[in-house]
Amino acid sequence: MRPFDHPKELLPIGYQWLNGCAIVPSLVIEHSIAAIGRAGIHRSIVIISPAKSEIVRVLGQAPIAGVQLGFVVQPQPAGLPDAILQAYPFIAAAGCNACLALPDTIFEPTDAIQQIVEELARSRADLVLGVFPTHVPEQLAPVLIRADRSVSHVFDKPTTTTLRNTWGIAAWTPRFFDLLAREASVSGSQCVLSDVFNTAISKGLSVVAVEFTHGKYRDLGTPGGITELFADLQHPYEGTSLACDMSVGAATPLVQPALAVPPGEA
Repeated sequence: MRPFDHPKELLPIGYQWLNGCAIVPSLVIEHSIAAIGRAGIHRSIVIISPAKSEIVRVLGQAPIAGVQLGFVVQPQPAGLPDAILQAYPFIAAAGCNACLALPDTIFEPTDAIQQIVEELARSRADLVLGVFPTHVPEQLAPVLIRADRSVSHVFDKPTTTTLRNTWGIAAWTPRFFDLLAREASVSGSQCVLSDVFNTAISKGLSVVAVEFTHGKYRDLGTPGGITELFADLQHPYEGTSLACDMSVGAATPLVQPALAVPPGEA
C-alpha cells in the first residue's frame, strides 16, 4: 500500500459527484455503506482497531448514503469473529437480524446486500451467504452449495480447490449470532468465521447461499484484489460516476465491514 499511509479502508478508488455540484474521492469503505443503505438499512456499526481512528474522523457524524454510523473499537486484533462480536451487545439487546459487509472489499451487484436480506426473510434461514465468483479461491473462502441452494460446507483459504467462488457478505438472525458468541467464547482468537458457518450447518441451522454468478468481489486486503480492482477500473462498476486517470465511466458508490440493522427489526 505504500506510499499510501492511511487505513486501506480509506483508499480512494475514483471520484464521485457530491450533491451534483462537486467531485470528491470515492473511498473503499463507502462502497459497503452505500450497499447497506440501498438495502433500506439505516443504522450500521463500524468496528475499528485503535490504530484506525482516522476512519472516524474521515467519515464523521453525518449519515452516509442514508446510513447513520456508530463506531466501536476492537481493543486487540483477535480475528474477524471477535471484531463482529464487538457489536453483539448492541444488536442482541435489540433482538434484530444483522448483515455483514467488509470495509476493504468491493462487490457487484450493488444491490447484493438487499438481495441477501430479502432472502433471509423469505427463506426463514438462520444465515444467508452472498457468494461471488473469484479467480483466487485459495486466498478466500469458497462455498460448496447444493442444488437447493443450501450450503454444504465453507472452506477457509484451502490449499487447493475446484470451486471458483467465495462468500463475501452475510446476513443472519439472532440464533446464528448467539451461536457465534458461544463458539468464540470457546475458541477465542483461534475462532474462524468459516468454521462457525460449518458449525451452524452441523447443528442443524438453516444456511443458504445467494449466488451472484455474474457478480464481482474484490478483497483489497489481498495483493490480487488490488490488482483486479485496478484492472476493473478500465471497465468500471455500475452505479455512480467515477473518474480514473483520464477516463470517466460509471462506478459503484462505495461502503465498509459494517454490521447493519435492518429497518423495523429493532
